[in-house]
Formats: sequence, C-alpha cells, structure tokens
Amino acid sequence: MLGTVDKGVKVVRALMPAENVHEEGHERRFLIDAKTTFLLEKQERAGGLKVLGYYHSHPNHPARPSQYDLEASWPGYSYLILSVMNGEPADMTCWVVNEDGSGYDSEEID
Repeated sequence: MLGTVDKGVKVVRALMPAENVHEEGHERRFLIDAKTTFLLEKQERAGGLKVLGYYHSHPNHPARPSQYDLEASWPGYSYLILSVMNGEPADMTCWVVNEDGSGYDSEEID
C-alpha cells in the first residue's frame, strides 16, 4: 500500500500487487520478494509515494494477524488483512505492530 501521511493520518493512494514467493505454500504464508520491496523503497526515497504497509488475505480464517504475521512484520507499517470465507470476502481489518514487536494494535479503516 502506497500513499501519504498527513498529521498522523495514512491515506492509501495506490496499490502495488506483489507475488507471494513463500516456499511453504501460498494459502498459509506470504512473503514479498525482496526486489519488489527494494524497488518500492527506492521510489519512496526519490520522492514517490511512501510505503504505508502491506495487504494479504486469510483464506477460511479470521482477519486477525497470526503468529507468523507478527514474526514477519515490521513496526510502523500497516498490515491489512482480508478474511475470505469459502471464496467470498468476509471481513477486513488493519493492524500496526507495536514498537517492541510484542503484538499488534488495531488501526481504523475509513
């Protein structure tokens, strides 16, 4: 998710889909290719949109971060999760990792 931050409010202006390159299977884990992350950060440093965070789905599971999500996340970024139940969108939530990495705080979606 790319966008701007004004007075602490994040505004998503663009989405850049990224391939899930995780080796253990795409239904239970996600991993964004390091080249994609590097490209986005390079564009941000050149004055482009800020990398606000990442989005992914949880097939047949709640839209809550898993332990794997917590271990793979970075503080300060937003993590939007879409629950997909039986092939249909069900619930969408957003989370930010605590500064110490111990858990998440929910983030409002407007």
